[in-house]
Amino acid sequence: MTNKGQRIEWIDAAKGACILAVILYHFNIFIYQGVHEGHAIATVWNIGISALKPLRMPLFFLISGYLASTGITRRSWGRIRTKKIASLLWVYVLWSVIYWAAVSHLLPANPWHDSSFDAGLTLPLLLERMLTANISLWYLYALVLYFVLAKVLRSAVVAIGLGVLANIAMYFVIDPENWGMRSLIGYFVFFALGAYAKDIITTHYSAFNLKRFVVTTALTLGGLATASHFSALTAPGVEMLLGLVMVSTVIDLFALACRHINMKYLCMVGRQTLPIYVMHRLLLRFISPYMPDTVNTFLLVMEPIIATMAVAAACLFIYHALLRIRGGRALFTMPHTLRRVAYRTGVLKPV
Repeated sequence: MTNKGQRIEWIDAAKGACILAVILYHFNIFIYQGVHEGHAIATVWNIGISALKPLRMPLFFLISGYLASTGITRRSWGRIRTKKIASLLWVYVLWSVIYWAAVSHLLPANPWHDSSFDAGLTLPLLLERMLTANISLWYLYALVLYFVLAKVLRSAVVAIGLGVLANIAMYFVIDPENWGMRSLIGYFVFFALGAYAKDIITTHYSAFNLKRFVVTTALTLGGLATASHFSALTAPGVEMLLGLVMVSTVIDLFALACRHINMKYLCMVGRQTLPIYVMHRLLLRFISPYMPDTVNTFLLVMEPIIATMAVAAACLFIYHALLRIRGGRALFTMPHTLRRVAYRTGVLKPV
């Protein structure tokens, strides 16, 4: 396999792992911890999943920036407004409304987790949440804003420097309870790194580096232990630094794994993250009232893994079923009719 092929496979595998980690995280906080509250195995799972926080979204955004790099650095605004901006905004708005309608009026309540996103949420409040990223689909909104900001700045030093400053500043100006704005402000640095350091990442991370892996693994374990001991994970800059080290470690890990392990199924998931991302929370909400209180130790250990795989598979099954229905593709990309209207009015330009 060529270096280029390895790099592409590495990216797809990492994206697949990221979306599975997102499902695992949401299953844990919205269902698993509620069902098995106080159980030692659930506590261990919670500790392990919490330890992945500095990695999960930073890696996702770094890869997103990496894949968007050409559009940001080399293509004109006219060429990227449809695919990178308008289409993502369409999916964000559409699925936010779908999620609101389903959770507020169709799906049963989640007995294991109290949520403010219920029947009392009005459309004006939904719009406010969409604008402030205080919604489950905030990642899509962040991608749009990050892409525009990175392209406007047109400088690696300025974009990455602004990302670092914003990440540190948010600890002083944003309420810790406002997780949406904190996420929106804090993760731009990783997107900017992916977008503007693409050549560096390609050159130095296309193949596994043992020395670098050993060093970053030691720093990861030491950093997590130190941050946990001193309760410093919420201190300004700590999570960002841990994220940088952990991202490097995991990239090396995937570069190694893709050379020796057949990861075609994980790569397949990684190439279809959008439908999984927009649908998985709805499926978790749907199954939440029916989750049994497992007493078998083996099943208790495996439940988060089984649930994560099952939800991802169900999302992909529904996605491909929807694609076979007339108009189903419009759920995941801007419909042609709307594009034609935008072209005629000059809002968008044909690619």
